[in-house]
Amino acid sequence: MSFEDIESKLLCSLKKNIRKPILAKDIMSYPVKVVKENVSISGVDEILKKYGHSGIPIVDKDNNLVGIITRKDIDKAIGHGLSHAPVKGFRSHSIVRAGPNTGIGEIQDLMIENGIGRIPITDKKKIIGIVTRKDILRFLHGRSYENLLELFPGKVKKILEVISSAARVLKYNTYLVGGIVRDALLRIPNFDIDIVVEGDGIRFGRELSKKFDCRLESHQKFGTSILVLKDRQHIDIATARVEYYKSPAALPTVELGNIKQDLSRRDFTINTMAISLDRKNFGEILDLFGAREDLKNKKIKVLHKMSFIEDPTRIFRAVRFEKRLGFKMDDQTEKLARTTIDMNIVSKLNGVRIRDELIYIFNEKNPLEAIRRLGQLGALKKIGIKVKTDVEFIKQLKKILKYYGELKDFYKKNGKEVKKGRLLFALLLWGIKPGEIKRWCFEMKVRKKDLNVILETYNKWNEVKKNLKNAVKRNSTLYYMVSRIPPELQVIACSWGNIYYKNIKKYLTVLSGLHLEINGETLKDMGYRPSEKFRDVLGKLFEMKLDGKISSREDEIYNLKKLMKVLS
Repeated sequence: MSFEDIESKLLCSLKKNIRKPILAKDIMSYPVKVVKENVSISGVDEILKKYGHSGIPIVDKDNNLVGIITRKDIDKAIGHGLSHAPVKGFRSHSIVRAGPNTGIGEIQDLMIENGIGRIPITDKKKIIGIVTRKDILRFLHGRSYENLLELFPGKVKKILEVISSAARVLKYNTYLVGGIVRDALLRIPNFDIDIVVEGDGIRFGRELSKKFDCRLESHQKFGTSILVLKDRQHIDIATARVEYYKSPAALPTVELGNIKQDLSRRDFTINTMAISLDRKNFGEILDLFGAREDLKNKKIKVLHKMSFIEDPTRIFRAVRFEKRLGFKMDDQTEKLARTTIDMNIVSKLNGVRIRDELIYIFNEKNPLEAIRRLGQLGALKKIGIKVKTDVEFIKQLKKILKYYGELKDFYKKNGKEVKKGRLLFALLLWGIKPGEIKRWCFEMKVRKKDLNVILETYNKWNEVKKNLKNAVKRNSTLYYMVSRIPPELQVIACSWGNIYYKNIKKYLTVLSGLHLEINGETLKDMGYRPSEKFRDVLGKLFEMKLDGKISSREDEIYNLKKLMKVLS
């Protein structure tokens, strides 16, 4: 190998591996929550509690940085009975600050030398960001230069490149987030593209819709956009935001934030990873909460101790991910879930949110173990589901779902639909009185049609058990017995024994598709005057067809004439 070859390879390796120095602007959090210097101590106390901060910068009327106040300073002022006093009297005047182009090493030195945990980043006295000790640690240990985008198919990569290009023009930072990142590391196909923008998600959506020449749906209230490409690929775009909860189980209050704040509001560590779509860091993984380690150990972990209390639906999601991915809540997370359940906070959830979480579980490939797990945790009892989800119950559910899988196409072929969710709701509510079922379904905002089917299933349960326990020899009798009960009860009945199954299967495969070739119009064409006799005659003819006594249109017309003569 010549000297020129060695030099060329060395330069290529250096370009690939030596990276630009990390500056304050690369890792700072922004926008920064600040308070004016005339705000009272009690007002600042409320803000610190609301956002969980341990300190906050103070600005003057021109928004110049004039000081910082810490939680310790606030507590001391309150202790001295000075809650009403303006915060400017208690601020620290000697501010250690840095500029946007200050290197990360220099910022670390400033923190160590001054014994502080945060450095405001200013530009001409205006605060433009803040760097905390945690930001530095997360950046140094939570960023991977592995390019995860190589795991995606070409189509997805092309879409992400267009997104990156559009963001560069608008000077927005954009990130690929959500299940697609998690599933890429688990080698699970998932092409749900979720983008978080440090900027205006609505404006960014508009710009992207022009580039993709596609349909756009925007939601101003939430700062989100949905793009629907011509091949029906969806791209969800959200403005980076921060959330806080005013009370347990309440819906969150949302404010603008940055990627770190956006990721920190997620449910579990495994869902907190992001892939940078910025030009200089394109494809790099941002893992601020140890997600990859938890993926490796197959653990479901919440981000903080109040997670389930703030949003108890996360308990349902934790169980769903456990069973879908074959993971397990770590000991601390499971303990927090059980504590939240014991405190009865789950029952404070809005009924629609409970209903939706149950439907998500029902729609999983194998919902039964998730149902059993929720029963073990005590969550089902807290939402009014009293059935005992023991081994026998799950075994029975498994059998019913087996028949559901076998028979659903027959229903579809005959223009009927048996819904797995409706089926499971009916089974989980077994043993509750009809009045309680109505009340429960009303609270959960269950659709009226679904409620009616569930009630009909209960009302006809014993009747079906009695009528179909023996082989029904006459087809017309079997047809009218089975056709008058909901498809969901038909599927449940199959699990009661082989004779029940044979009766239902015969109805579905042999009888349900039968129909007469003649109708009321045929009778009118034959010169008969319309009357109630039409219904009776056609009903009798259909019975004869079910029982194999007639098989052709000619048979139908021949017997029609005989019946009309008898009735007249």
